[in-house]
Order: sequence, then structure tokens, then C-alpha cells
Amino acid sequence: QIVTLGQVGAGKVEFVPKENSDVDGSFKFQVGDGNGKFNEAEYETKIIVNANDDISINTENSTSIDVDGGAGYDTIKLEENNDMDFSNLGNLIKNIEAIDLKEGDHKLTNITLDDVLKMTDSNKELIILGDSKDSVTFKNTIGQDRQEQNWSKTAGEGVDETFDVYTNSGDNTVQVKVEQPISDGITS
Repeated sequence: QIVTLGQVGAGKVEFVPKENSDVDGSFKFQVGDGNGKFNEAEYETKIIVNANDDISINTENSTSIDVDGGAGYDTIKLEENNDMDFSNLGNLIKNIEAIDLKEGDHKLTNITLDDVLKMTDSNKELIILGDSKDSVTFKNTIGQDRQEQNWSKTAGEGVDETFDVYTNSGDNTVQVKVEQPISDGITS
């Protein structure tokens, strides 16, 4: 198949990976002069595929969730007016990067350091998106090593200026970014 730079620039060339797949792809190509003459060299381009998942939770499935986002950027979207008490979740949410509260009014309560470590990947970062009708509450705890695991909040700076950024004394590499219109705080 011959593809022109004009087609590429117009967005008419598309790579569609297999559904629910993180398998990378590649294709080989030659460069032509536009008059049907191609050079002898053959080039190869590799396409890296990172599947991104949006997982919706509504009143019909909120009591039976078991989510593993796997690789890629994964978001849990709470629909309707669901609330989540993290003290009741255990290990039911794994490998996610974001929670989206924008549809409906929601309360996320009792979020501990252990919860964030269980639900995030090795980046240890969670982003919570929402509006002024949503609320998020973090809970200070004592770890298995009997050390305090206390949350602290700072105003985001630079690219994070629209977020409150939470870190925890039990693991200072953990970051939870809460969009500023959300009502947020810390309990003991």
C-alpha cells in the first residue's frame, strides 16, 4: 500500500491495535519521490501500544467490584452518586492511575497509605478528578512497623497547580493529587 505524507499529515493513516491488547506492532516502509520511484533502503517503524482502560462503576456493580487495570493509564469512573469507603475495599482495586468523580456527587472516605499502595502501580501516584460536589477524606494510620503513616497536604505547583497534593510520612514517594474543586481533608 502506498501512503503519502499528505495522508499522514491529514490524520488519514491509522494504526488500530487488537482490542484489549498491549502487543506492540511495527511496519516496514520505503521512501518514494512521488512519481513511483522508491529508494532501495527499507525502514522499519515500531509502534508501542499501551492500552488505557476506563472502568465505570455504578449502583449496579459497586458492591461487586474487582478491578485490575494492568498496564497503561487506567481510570475508574464513578457514575451516578456512588460513594466508596476504602476501609471496606481490601485488595479489590489494583493498578489504576486515576479516579474520575465528575459524573454525579461522590464521597471517597478512609483512604490510607496501604490503600494507595495496593491500588497504584510502581509509580505510586493516584489522581482524583472531580468537582465541588465531591469529597475525599484521607485517614492517618499506624503501620505494621508501628510507625505513624500520616498524610500531609500541599498546594500543587506548575503542572499540578490545579491540584492539592497529598504525601504520606510512611512512604514519601506516594503522591495523591486531588483536583482543587473537590472538598478534601485528613482524619485520624
